[in-house]
Amino acid sequence: MHPEDEMESADGQPDDDLVACAGCRRRIYEDAPRCPYCGADNPCADSYLKRHPRWVLLGAILALLAMLLFLANWLASYWP
Repeated sequence: MHPEDEMESADGQPDDDLVACAGCRRRIYEDAPRCPYCGADNPCADSYLKRHPRWVLLGAILALLAMLLFLANWLASYWP
């Protein structure tokens, strides 16, 4: 039995969570950071931007800027 055969579902259909490795073209799990066969990096693995969409990062940056502006304005009101 080949390792690829173990990655099939019970009905014999390939799992949807499998992708082809960029290095050896074997089927690996989509969330695997590296291929267990050849060690190539998996570009489909969860990256930071995949887990946190860009709008979330942009919102966090804008919130931080708003807090800094508020703090600067608040401190300026106490200094002569």
